[in-house]
Amino acid sequence: MDFEENNLEVEVDEPSIDQDYVESNAKHDDYFDNDDMKDDYLFDIPELSRIILYFGNSLNDKEWMCQKVKSDFDLNYMTPTIALKEPFKFMSSKFLESNEALNDHLDNFIFELKNFCQENDTDSNADQSLIKDIADEDSLTTRMKTKTVVETLYAGRIRYGMTNGQLNPQIIQLEGPFSLNRGEIIPLDLSLFKNSPNENGELDFSLFPGKIVILKGQNFTGNYISVTKFIDYAKFIVPDFPLKCPPVLLGQHSFNIICACGSFVKFDPHSNKKNDPTDTSYMQAIADYLKKYNPDVLLLFGPFFDESQLDAIQKWSLQDTLVDNSYPYQWSLERLIQHQIRALMDIIESRSIHTKIVIIPSSNELGQANVYPMYPMENKFAKEYSNVRSYSNPALLNIGGISFGVTSTDILLHLSRKEINNIKSTNTKIQSERLERLCGHIISHRHFYPLLPPDQSVNMEYPLYHHLSMVVTPHILVIPSMLRPFVYNINGTIVINPGKIIKNTIARIMFEPFKNEKDYSGSLYQYTNVEIIKLKH
Repeated sequence: MDFEENNLEVEVDEPSIDQDYVESNAKHDDYFDNDDMKDDYLFDIPELSRIILYFGNSLNDKEWMCQKVKSDFDLNYMTPTIALKEPFKFMSSKFLESNEALNDHLDNFIFELKNFCQENDTDSNADQSLIKDIADEDSLTTRMKTKTVVETLYAGRIRYGMTNGQLNPQIIQLEGPFSLNRGEIIPLDLSLFKNSPNENGELDFSLFPGKIVILKGQNFTGNYISVTKFIDYAKFIVPDFPLKCPPVLLGQHSFNIICACGSFVKFDPHSNKKNDPTDTSYMQAIADYLKKYNPDVLLLFGPFFDESQLDAIQKWSLQDTLVDNSYPYQWSLERLIQHQIRALMDIIESRSIHTKIVIIPSSNELGQANVYPMYPMENKFAKEYSNVRSYSNPALLNIGGISFGVTSTDILLHLSRKEINNIKSTNTKIQSERLERLCGHIISHRHFYPLLPPDQSVNMEYPLYHHLSMVVTPHILVIPSMLRPFVYNINGTIVINPGKIIKNTIARIMFEPFKNEKDYSGSLYQYTNVEIIKLKH
């Protein structure tokens, strides 16, 4: 079965990372839009930035300038009691322990889905019958190898088979809970999807290893399931937004946040100029923006120095003395990171900028432990600077009552490499549809990293797998990626890829205040404006 595997446009400098460029992006400096956005190629370019795309209202540059920075708002985890706050012992988990963590997640997800269906009151007769079946213990089964002569509803996790030690997307399997004890792993026969007409999209599917699915099928022999339909259960899941209106939005002023994603030093192997990891020009550009627009919060996503930059830094370390008469070998990786943060903070303090700084670490940070989830950076900056905080990767943050999901791990790129689908699109913006679909997987799974096994660059700590779950639905989900920048409204959650600062790209978010607390209904998309902009650098 030859189903489509996604090759999405990647924003990279080095061709060795990904060759799947889109020709239009190679010819143009601008990104193209998606369905919920409009491109705004302005002739009147603001002093410090140029708009690439926007979501919500089209605001003029002056409207982004905060008159008053808010400082009396909560900034913490949404659930501080279960958050990942301290370093932990990693690479020490046992196989049974890891398997139990994955089984618990699958069991809990199916249990919660049944609860959603029991409480759902849809008016659609077709959906009502399906919801009743999912909620019924006797109708929905996770026993894959039981022979049946009638169409049965199955729940489980998608797996790819192995060929020569590699995942093979042509061999698709379904795994049930407690697979270690029962051996409940069974191949799926998808021949119906290849041989039947699909005019109304009822036979559409999008799969990746780790995806939790509800499907209809028949198992005549006990050896495989002939799938007749994949159920789109996402429409039955009610978003679990915070119940209270964010206090920070109860007032007369807007609330502004900007997102900048590392790495924060650019190394150009094709340039004749010497690469300098002590260069702070990107931090200077961010500081210039803070000075002019005065946002309430700055989110800095690692890595400060990516693992791919190791060779360039090693070459730099062989140089003679630097401008400050120090020797490169005196600069440890930790000192280089501190140098970047201090460069930003020195400018902020000298200009009396009151923006709060939030740092999200990266498992790809050069010289740091490569684990996921990842604990916060050391608190030395929090002790030195009162307005600097660091949180785990990923994290579900409470920023003034706004639920903010953040991660610096490129789950979108990893999903795009493993996803297969049979969705035929006539839309010229097929790249946009794929990105939106990938974002939808993350939201519907309520999980920061639903891909299993993870990408080879991710060292997953399975005993801490529960820290990747979204205990509440985020109002905003920021997932930096090498794929092109975007903004989507996914079932009430605004999903943002800000792009990379080395591309001079950041995202800025403005939340409009509520006139009345009773106007709050859960989602904030009607009160949210987002722009992806290019900084002057």
